[in-house]
Amino acid sequence: LQVDITAAYDRLCASLGPTEVRRQIELALVAAQTYGIDVERQVAEYVALHFELELQIETSPQYTWIRETLADPSQQAQNRLDAVFERLDAD
Repeated sequence: LQVDITAAYDRLCASLGPTEVRRQIELALVAAQTYGIDVERQVAEYVALHFELELQIETSPQYTWIRETLADPSQQAQNRLDAVFERLDAD
């Protein structure tokens, strides 16, 4: 996963360095679990989202809607991820 993330987000990862990239991936893996995201492909999507939003998904007030969407227990994990990506694509 680290190789894929580093390739996809090369500038951000270069500025972070490999140790911080690993740490950020671990943080994203833990966050994915808290949202009930546990299928490998979905976890990879969440980790990519974490880097796409420049590591601010869990902290920025502008992404509160993402956290709320991902925490919605009435939807399956894939449906929650799809809803987030659709809204981000629309914005």
